[in-house]
Amino acid sequence: MANYLGWLYTHSIDVAMMSLIIADKLEYNDKKLFYIGLGSLLHDVGKLMLPKSMIERKEPFNQTEQLLFFQHCELGLSSVESYGLPKECTDIILQHHERLDGSGYPKGIKENKISQSSKIVMIADTIDVITSERPDGQRAYKMGEAIAMIKTGTEFSNELISLLENTLQQ
Repeated sequence: MANYLGWLYTHSIDVAMMSLIIADKLEYNDKKLFYIGLGSLLHDVGKLMLPKSMIERKEPFNQTEQLLFFQHCELGLSSVESYGLPKECTDIILQHHERLDGSGYPKGIKENKISQSSKIVMIADTIDVITSERPDGQRAYKMGEAIAMIKTGTEFSNELISLLENTLQQ
């Protein structure tokens, strides 16, 4: 695969594991666990449709590149449509950058319009980004710092964040 990105592979596995931890605590049944696991593994598949040089660059995106980057959710959805994945999986691919307060992308949808599994994956995705070193040089924060950072806003479910936090402390 020409656009293979090692860090994206690791990121996807990390996001899937954190998502499954939260979903398990919510007592998802085996079928729902499978769907959130598959959807979270594929959540960033659309990034493989973007130029590798763009994804790996260290400098911030210009406005045009930012708009292109924001399309990775829709590109990911279109890249898996022919496989007949369940809606639970495709919702995650499309909605993992939405936010409860409507500040996310690609549609800017709010709270109850976002699937529960997507709400879980958006937390896991954000936590992993914050706690990982990235190609752009961003330093990795500690898990406690990352959780504190996302708890302060209105973008994520504090109930789900607390569930992850309490589970990791056990």
